[in-house]
Amino acid sequence: MTIHTARKPIAPPIDRYVDVGNVKTRYWCEGKGSSTIVIVHGFGVAMEHWKECFIALAQTHRVYAMDLVGFGKTEKPDVEYTIAYLADFVYEFVRTQHIEQAAFVGHSMGGAVVLQLALSHPDLVRKLVLVSSAGLGVDASLGMRILTLPYVGEIFVRPNRLLLQVFFRDAVYHQGRFPEELVD
Repeated sequence: MTIHTARKPIAPPIDRYVDVGNVKTRYWCEGKGSSTIVIVHGFGVAMEHWKECFIALAQTHRVYAMDLVGFGKTEKPDVEYTIAYLADFVYEFVRTQHIEQAAFVGHSMGGAVVLQLALSHPDLVRKLVLVSSAGLGVDASLGMRILTLPYVGEIFVRPNRLLLQVFFRDAVYHQGRFPEELVD
């Protein structure tokens, strides 16, 4: 006879807000583990993209996720959104939370952001996890090059339900577990 025990489910993350510099920033913070993980989303998405991973990691770690400046429900100031600017933003967010050291996980553009963070503040980064990271290698993918074209790129980054469904479905392994509300 096999007995299976389930971990106690964690409630969905609660939106919190903090000022990072002069930018009102939405974030999640859950878990009570002794190690800290900071999750950084990629281009064109928000922290909801990490919801399932966030909840699972919060079972055993203290986990933070934020909407990067210019994304999700974080304010969108009129600034130049470079990788260096975004890395500084993540650094300032971490300082607001009094985090001395953490594992940083970044997906796509978020990978380039946490890589820059690790180069700028190596003492802050205990571990670095890059998931399909941008910023590695000399060639940009065709999709990323298209996004840089005047007018054409702007069309592709405008919210569009069909494009988001295709994008998100390609980003998950188990198609049946795709949360449709992520598109909304």
